Amino acid sequence: MKKAVKGGFLNATEVADYLMSKGVAFIDVHSIVGSIVIYCEDHEKAIEDLTIDEWKELS
Repeated sequence: MKKAVKGGFLNATEVADYLMSKGVAFIDVHSIVGSIVIYCEDHEKAIEDLTIDEWKELS
């Protein structure tokens, strides 16, 4: 189940919720989370495996 969750980016909504709770506009959140998912797919990473530097770069 862990592998399925990592591969499906189910936690992308958690990232979106977090950003919105920090006052980021939904339209910007949608773009940021989309970029994060694409980056993760391109680099064969799960969202939770991103480094702090990658988070800073992507958001």
